Amino acid sequence: MLSEEGFTVVREYEVKDEGNEIDVVVFLVQKSPGFMQNSMRLSPQETGGLFKWYPTQVPTVFISLGNPYTLYELPSMPTMINAYNATLAVQKEVIRCLIGKQPFRGESPIDAFCGLEWAKL
Repeated sequence: MLSEEGFTVVREYEVKDEGNEIDVVVFLVQKSPGFMQNSMRLSPQETGGLFKWYPTQVPTVFISLGNPYTLYELPSMPTMINAYNATLAVQKEVIRCLIGKQPFRGESPIDAFCGLEWAKL
């Protein structure tokens, strides 16, 4: 969808210490409750190396299309967007907000910080 708006999208990128040719990193994850699913936590592959590196090097945003409590696992992520749903309509609206065609509105119906003050830093 970002490509349709004129952005160059790179899905896999080799991490560099310096000289990155990227303007922003967008992580998009869809985790929702399911039958026989014992956890909605992010896997080590989803939270490994890149999460530790990107937020300190380039503007980084994490978008959750299901679990609104993901911020608990990524307290150092500078920008989190909870979209609550992975439908195409919701994804399109998130893109519209990201590119400035409409403002982000609303308030979270839950405490995405799970009551932890340190997560708000």
